[in-house]
Amino acid sequence: YQALPLMDGNGNLHLERGSATMADGSSVDMTDVYFGISAADVTDAGIELPSLADLMSDSSSLDGLLGAAEATTPVDYTTVAANDAFAGSALDAMKQLADLVDLVAYA
Repeated sequence: YQALPLMDGNGNLHLERGSATMADGSSVDMTDVYFGISAADVTDAGIELPSLADLMSDSSSLDGLLGAAEATTPVDYTTVAANDAFAGSALDAMKQLADLVDLVAYA
């Protein structure tokens, strides 16, 4: 995706844009639109918005949207020290890749 901010004539922010290729080979374009709605318009419409504290205080609210969480089955595991989790060459390669990412970020 690309972040190409654009404010339209209605005060809506068009931000992240991307495209996808469908199974039949056709291409579709997508844009995330953040609608500019004033608090006064929301109140006039009779809608009561929850506060951030309300949204964060009840973990069941997400369950209500997505469905109740299903019970999980415990799995057996073995505790392994981080240095022992990979063969030396694989761990060294991962460290080298991480260093490259840091170099690009600060270049």
